[in-house]
Amino acid sequence: MIKDYERLKEARLDILYSSPVRDGMPKGNDIAHPTEARAVELAMIESEIRAVEDAAMEIPLEYRGAIIRHIMGKEPYPYTAGEATWKRWQARMVYHTAKNLKYVS
Repeated sequence: MIKDYERLKEARLDILYSSPVRDGMPKGNDIAHPTEARAVELAMIESEIRAVEDAAMEIPLEYRGAIIRHIMGKEPYPYTAGEATWKRWQARMVYHTAKNLKYVS
């Protein structure tokens, strides 16, 4: 989920700013309620984004950005703290994300 954070934000923008495709035919093979389907999908995406952002707020500011970038696979941990410290905060970030998504209690 955390690795998909950037993709989720892009998907959210795509849903918000896309327009429906109309083929001009009175009957089609599209879903019956496209606006409702987009609203449901948008709500699900926003809840996942909110879960990651709320979990990030549980991490101290000095570790937050590096933890998120490391989880998304963009860069290794910096040398400003020990590896055990980074892994501890990363585990807390993953746990809080899962808790916010109600995967754990």
